[in-house]
Amino acid sequence: MLNSILDKYRYLLLLTVSLFLFVIIFFSYAYPEGDDAVFGFLKRYEVELSAPVQGRITNNGIPISGAEVVRELSYGGYDKGDPIIDYALTDTNGEFSFKEVKVKSNAPRARS
Repeated sequence: MLNSILDKYRYLLLLTVSLFLFVIIFFSYAYPEGDDAVFGFLKRYEVELSAPVQGRITNNGIPISGAEVVRELSYGGYDKGDPIIDYALTDTNGEFSFKEVKVKSNAPRARS
């Protein structure tokens, strides 16, 4: 009995589930963030992982030029999960800089 009902309404059930998923996806993109987000669990936050960084590398007061400086940033709430790694080379004065890094995240705080 149940199988005959499922066979009879299979396409209607499939259409209903597909429409439901479409509506969820549509509204998640139509209202992706902010206080007016339709689905709270889809709310995205902008998280600053690092402010702009600049510095100077010296050895006994003498600038080191051509040194590679590495910045590795990690955040538990970042969707992609992998650390963000930036590289910079010092100039002739030993100076280097990194730009500010912000990411979008569903979690405003790092997960434990």
